[in-house]
Amino acid sequence: MSTVTASPSAGAVTGAPETAVYASLHAWACWVRDLPSSGRTHLLVDEAVSGAPIERHVRQVLDGHGLRVTRHVVDSPAGLAELRQESDVIGDDPMIAVGGGRVIDRAKLLTLLSADAHAEKRLSTAHRCGFIVLPGGTRRRGALAVVPTTLGTGAEVSRSACIQVHGRKRLVFGDGLRPDSAVHTPAATDTLPDDLVAEGVLEALLRLASCYVGSLTDLPRQDALVREHAQRLVELGDRVLAARVAGRRTPGEVRTDAARISAESHSDAVLAGRDPFCDITWPLANELSMAAGSRKLTALAAITPPVWRRISAGDRRLGCARRLAGLWAVLRAASAGAVADDPASGLRALMDRWRISRALPASPNRTVDPGDTATRLADSAVHAWGAGLPMLRGLSVTETSELYSEALDQITDENAEPTRERR
Repeated sequence: MSTVTASPSAGAVTGAPETAVYASLHAWACWVRDLPSSGRTHLLVDEAVSGAPIERHVRQVLDGHGLRVTRHVVDSPAGLAELRQESDVIGDDPMIAVGGGRVIDRAKLLTLLSADAHAEKRLSTAHRCGFIVLPGGTRRRGALAVVPTTLGTGAEVSRSACIQVHGRKRLVFGDGLRPDSAVHTPAATDTLPDDLVAEGVLEALLRLASCYVGSLTDLPRQDALVREHAQRLVELGDRVLAARVAGRRTPGEVRTDAARISAESHSDAVLAGRDPFCDITWPLANELSMAAGSRKLTALAAITPPVWRRISAGDRRLGCARRLAGLWAVLRAASAGAVADDPASGLRALMDRWRISRALPASPNRTVDPGDTATRLADSAVHAWGAGLPMLRGLSVTETSELYSEALDQITDENAEPTRERR
């Protein structure tokens, strides 16, 4: 068993209970053994893995300890009112979530609403900021364990969850959202398509790179860990590609190692001492994915090269050019294929080589001018994350619109086939 301390961008270690991460369901059984046998245990299952071997294996562990299990299948996103009703049913009962980031976020929010009578009002209050911070004392009453069946989000250890409120995606953050235990086992990702394995590796890589490049000062211990993890992720991404080219399944140890590093990317070991909002790509990608109806990873893959290009040109609001160049040199050396020494161009080449699409769904309204789309995106992003808020670091609507224009110009493909949603 290993433990990680999760944080979105921790400025300091909080002392909140760590997520216990287990390498197998057999090892995790020792945690399950401490759950109360009286009452119910709720099993929240992603429709995508409903009836799959991983659900049966989890159920065997629960049944083996005499737990009375109530099963819930998640087949669509839930609104706040629905979550409130479900949380009333769950109460203080333990919950086990098996699925991707969306299902894990749902479990986190359900346990939050069950424990905090004021949480619903806090989440539903209309305000422009896309970031909601929970009070420091907010804690769940029932235990929460998660078995992630996708890669890249690190939701199984993070202190954050996404929620749709008033038609907008907001990021909720607080120590009380962090799960008590998680399991990283190859069996959990056996049904994950290889293209989504590759995307998961990229998502973890971009999260590490963004916090590193967005930090303007050197942090020797934390920076060394980022470089080590990022180098390993490039190697793992190349192994995923090699398996796909050969027509083989990505090896289980590759998936497990990617899951481990993805979780570590949220850790205080990586993030302590950094600006809480050092990753500027996340809020930009959040607006892009909502507007385009795309997945978050596609939006991240689209917006990161334009951001990196401006960093290399010297815009220190977005990040440090020296640190970007140094990190890219590490990634370039780790790559099995040739990539450019320019970080933005090299990242695009790496994503193309890994067969990761950056194509957004085409707009159904072909009369809309792309420039108008970029401006509307910029207005929305600056309203939710800038204009005095620290997330966009003083970017104007015009500057933000230029970033979106470049992202839209390079990746729009009306013939693209979007990958099925699994997060």
